[in-house]
Amino acid sequence: MKILILNAGSSSQKSRLYEVSGTLPDLAPTPLWQADADWTRHQGTTELKIATASSVTFTENLDTDARPEVITHMLKTLWSGKAQVIAQASDIDIVGHRVVHGGLEFEKSTLVTPEVKAAIARMAVLAPAHNPANLEGIEAIEHILPSVPQVAVFDTAFHHQMPLARCGLSPPLRVV
Repeated sequence: MKILILNAGSSSQKSRLYEVSGTLPDLAPTPLWQADADWTRHQGTTELKIATASSVTFTENLDTDARPEVITHMLKTLWSGKAQVIAQASDIDIVGHRVVHGGLEFEKSTLVTPEVKAAIARMAVLAPAHNPANLEGIEAIEHILPSVPQVAVFDTAFHHQMPLARCGLSPPLRVV
């Protein structure tokens, strides 16, 4: 199974492609391909660094800082050019997205649906530098890989699993 992971930050995009067979390992395997986009160096441009498990590495400077364009260009290197690691886009089985804020609605990883996208957009007020970027990544994948399922993995879901700190208040406060 080939799993593409996108981690959209406020000024960067980190992406990895993993191949996993059988059960999921305890630790992440070495990615087949990885790409890091950074658009903080010069306004209107993106520095894109690509590396593969077979030691192909290169850096490109793109004349855009529009996340959908950057993601489209970046992903095309998966199936074409010197960083090619798969034959075609349809070789990707599933895409996972790190999403910063899921509020109280999302306590676990969730398949992306129109309702989930709407909730991510609503919660942008809680994470304005991240949720809109996360949503742009989801929508870019919908355009490039329309039949591939996507999963949102919420930071807040991780925090829901942590024990609540007791500070003498009854009931304990839950910070989200």
